[in-house]
Amino acid sequence: MVIVRREVDYALRALAYLASSGGQCAHSIGRIAVATGVSESFLRKIAQALVDARLVISVRGRAGGLRLARAPERIALLEVMRALDLVPVVNRCLVDAHSCNRGRRCAIRSQLGKVQAQLYRVLRARTLADCLNERGRMRLKSKGGQV
Repeated sequence: MVIVRREVDYALRALAYLASSGGQCAHSIGRIAVATGVSESFLRKIAQALVDARLVISVRGRAGGLRLARAPERIALLEVMRALDLVPVVNRCLVDAHSCNRGRRCAIRSQLGKVQAQLYRVLRARTLADCLNERGRMRLKSKGGQV
């Protein structure tokens, strides 16, 4: 079971890059792609979802690009997952009651619901800043080895 899908991983890399650079400067998608090792075309799709979710701001013009919409401490991991429509689900029955004929009578569903709730609590409590602070700075592909 994969909880953090590739799109979320790439989005977090891009957000970490923006945060590590101070968060206030706009960076082109091309520059972010090179620094994070993510293909530019794939990153464009992810970036649009992050803009739509108001996690990043798209700045137009010659010095344009992307910048964080708010401080890394205020961007929860669950928000990033929701922006990409990739919120983890422990079991299908928790989001689609018709996927199982046992419905609410199922003891397993009840326990999985508790696991799901705990997972969401953790993802809501952890932020982009936590990802950066884990080792001081998040390691990304760049000329200096770090951003």
